[in-house]
Amino acid sequence: MLAFIGACGLNISLGLATLFKPGRWLWLLQLGVIAFYTGALTLAVPGLWLDPFGPLIKNLPIAALLLSLAATEARN
Repeated sequence: MLAFIGACGLNISLGLATLFKPGRWLWLLQLGVIAFYTGALTLAVPGLWLDPFGPLIKNLPIAALLLSLAATEARN
């Protein structure tokens, strides 16, 4: 339960940062969080890759979008 609450807090923080302070550092941080969540869930529940609602497969286009944002964002 503590990990779930922590993950929710992290997601809320990333959402607020996206609204108020978007930038390259944020896109890369979000990419890292997605990679961690995806890896952890792949190890814990590999069947999620086959789920018809795509809780893990959806991470691939989101990761591509974040990489694109990070690549096109001017470095500060």
